[in-house]
Order: sequence, then C-alpha cells, then structure tokens
Amino acid sequence: MGGWRTCLKFDAFTDLPDDFAARDTQIRLGIGQSGSSTLLAQLGFRTGVYLVGEVKEDLLVFASGTAGSPFTLGATFTEGSRDAVEALRAEPFEVAFTSPTTFTIRDVLTNTIVAERLFDPTKGVAYRGVTLALNVLPVAGDRFLVDGNQDGIGNNATALRMAALQNQRVVGNGSFTLAQGYGNLVGDTGNVAFQAGIAKKALEVVKDQAVQARDQVSGVSLDQEAADLIRFQQAYQASAKVMQTANTLFDAILGIR
Repeated sequence: MGGWRTCLKFDAFTDLPDDFAARDTQIRLGIGQSGSSTLLAQLGFRTGVYLVGEVKEDLLVFASGTAGSPFTLGATFTEGSRDAVEALRAEPFEVAFTSPTTFTIRDVLTNTIVAERLFDPTKGVAYRGVTLALNVLPVAGDRFLVDGNQDGIGNNATALRMAALQNQRVVGNGSFTLAQGYGNLVGDTGNVAFQAGIAKKALEVVKDQAVQARDQVSGVSLDQEAADLIRFQQAYQASAKVMQTANTLFDAILGIR
C-alpha cells in the first residue's frame, strides 16, 4: 500500500451524522497525477462507464491520451425490448433537413437536437427503432414530425395486427397458427370421413350376411319359387295332356262297332 499513497487521494470524513447511511452522500476517490485506473481495479472498483436502463439517444465516446502509449477501448450493450410505437407516443421527435444531404433530429418534448447526420437515400432515416423512408429527395427546410400517430388518422396498426394473426399461435391453446389449425381440422375431417366410409362398407357386408342367414331359415327365395312355378306349370300341362290322350282313347273305344 506504500506505493498507492502517492497515487490515490481519499476525501476524509469525520464526525459522521447518525443518518449518514440514509443520505444521498457522495464518497469521492481520486487518482493522483501518477495514478491509473488499474489501481482502482486492484482495489475492486469497476473502472468502466456503465449506463443503467435504456438510452434514448446515440452515444459518442471520445478518448484522449499520450501518443505511443498503449490504449484499448471496448463496449458491450444489451438490446432492449421497448415497443417503438409506444415510445414514439410518449417521446415524439422531428427530422429537419438542413440541406439535401444533412439532417437533424430534435426531441420535441425537450426541444433538444439529439443527432446531426448525413442522409443516405438508400437507408432513409433510422432512429429509435423507426425507419423513415422518403420516395423523393429532400430539400433544405423539409421537416417531418414522428409522433406515433396519436390522432389515429391513417393509422394502419389494426390492419397490421390482423395480418400478423396468421403467424400467431392462437389455436389449440397456443400450439398452432390459424393456417395450421385449419389444415389440421381439414386433415382430421378427411381421416374421419375415410374411416367412416370403410366402416360403412364393412357393415354393409355384415348386413348382407345377416339377411342371407335369415332367409335361409325363414325367408322366401324368389329364384326358388320361380323354378317351382315353372315345374308345377309343366306338370299341369303334362297331366292335361294325359287326360286329353285318355279322352281320345275312350272315344275311340266307344266308336268301335
């Protein structure tokens, strides 16, 4: 710790009040001219710049140092999940073109210029999750207010939400989309109809067998009855022929003198 005493500077506090812990009080730890942030890291301090929460504006980081001295700079971030439309309703902004190739972005609520950029017609104006595309080249003085369409004029958000239903899983307790649910319903209906057709044919065979078994016991066969009628008719005709022949013979006997 002897080498650090010339590099680190502590602000001493004496006679601290009883409510010191409850106060929003700063404790400052300074670095001397010969000190560096690595000493703070060795003490367990975080030596980076940390931003908690969502950042509304673009950030620019400037670093300066002695020429030839080693220097590294890194950054990480976590993408937020803020709804861009709801954010615009609460914090509208204005895009103003100062020339055909440059524009500024102004926060309407605070009347603050938050960005100055070059305009690329192929990319449009991208800011806070919203892209403003222009179908004609802008000129100096053009202004565009982006406020989330609070008055609802020309708002197609409802139509977009209806179109997005085709990709949302709202059928089968959130298991299928509308198209998938309809396809499953048609497939299930076709399978049930096909199985019902097979069952119908099988039951028709069972019915025919039952009718045939009944007819064999107590039923009347039309074919058999027709054959019997033909046989009886032929027997009647044969009997009539015998009677006719007998009558002819009897007359012949009576005619003999």
